[in-house]
Amino acid sequence: MKITFNQVVLRMAAATGLLVGASLAACSSSNSSNTPIAPPPANTGGTTTTTAGTSGSGAGGAAAGTATGGTATAGSGGGTGCPGNQLKGKDGTCACAPYAPLFCSEIPLCVTPMKDVAHCGDCKTACGPMQACAGGVCTPDLTTFGDVANCGVLELLSTPTTLYALGTTSGLSSYALPAGGAATPIAATLMGGTAFAVDATNAYVAAGKDLKRVKLVGGASDVLATEAMDTIYDVSLDDMGNLYYASGATIKEIAAAATATAPATAVVAATAIDQGKTQGVTWSAKYLLYAASEAFNLESCNYGTGQVCGADPTDGHPVGPGVEVKIGASQDELLFGHRSVQADAMNVYWANHGVVMAPFTGAGVPAQMKIAQPIDTKKVIAYAVDSAAKMTYMATDDGSLEKSAFDKGGDDATWVARALPTVSSIALDASSVYVASQCKILKSAR
Repeated sequence: MKITFNQVVLRMAAATGLLVGASLAACSSSNSSNTPIAPPPANTGGTTTTTAGTSGSGAGGAAAGTATGGTATAGSGGGTGCPGNQLKGKDGTCACAPYAPLFCSEIPLCVTPMKDVAHCGDCKTACGPMQACAGGVCTPDLTTFGDVANCGVLELLSTPTTLYALGTTSGLSSYALPAGGAATPIAATLMGGTAFAVDATNAYVAAGKDLKRVKLVGGASDVLATEAMDTIYDVSLDDMGNLYYASGATIKEIAAAATATAPATAVVAATAIDQGKTQGVTWSAKYLLYAASEAFNLESCNYGTGQVCGADPTDGHPVGPGVEVKIGASQDELLFGHRSVQADAMNVYWANHGVVMAPFTGAGVPAQMKIAQPIDTKKVIAYAVDSAAKMTYMATDDGSLEKSAFDKGGDDATWVARALPTVSSIALDASSVYVASQCKILKSAR
């Protein structure tokens, strides 16, 4: 059979293509239908796995946990050859890290005896369930001053002789100070109260959209004002008996003379800057001081002559009345509601990543000063300030009760108690701290 030159070329090309195709198929990880070919099985026997936070180096051997294929555990020194979580130095000796300087061989672990509630001051002293370890000593137990059944949320307010307790579902009651004893019911059927102020004769209670007046003797009540659209969040009195409350974008005033009849006439005293919503208010030395949500400002208004403060911010304090000032702008951890803004004759206090103080009188931009820094930077959920003693008491969202002197504001506070059920309010008298923890009123010496 004769084969032409062209046939020879075609047969050689076909053979070459088959060889190339076979080589490509042998090197490829997929078949002709593009179906992935499974990888070889993983080797699961005898491998060492690494978990987040563990370390086998001499510098990182403080990790504790369950060993996983050779990771360090408490008791092995994290691969350093040292007992417990001690670290091995360059000279080969084992020692605890500075932040946990005491080695307890029975555990074995290095601990922090100045604040470790399980090893307070030494390896064997454990503090009680709500005691804290402060400076190596267990704090005294808090005592139960009062127990308000079915209170809902409890708010406190103290005068020199009386502690008032307002529950959203238990009404208003009082306790004699400092003796304590059984509560005196004032208005047990008052429902929905969330903030209040008192004078010698009445309590003024924010309850939803109503501002109610309650007689301290007898408990008779009436409605002084009702807001059509917005909740009333906070209430304050000035030294002339004029009443202020925070609702919507405004602070409204009910003059003392207008409270003779109910409902009373409320007028706008101030409007929040930056379209904020006022949710905390106090009055001091002819100034309205208030906290606004949404804008998250702490603001002031020189209300000395009763001139309405418009939403007209300035960078410094106004010379005359009627102009608002941002004392603290964009305060992202502001508290709102009952006693969220506190003041003395010169300074205003509020919560924002701790407790902050600033002057509200005089000229120039007010200088803020942090007067209390929570331990471990926890969030403040309630506080009380004693400006005469220069001391702050605060509760944090991890259940701690802490205190801090003003001049220690940049340092961590000192524990008073820990593991408290949710704290909603704190009040002070000359010798004690009163803490509303769920429906109990707890007491601690100052």
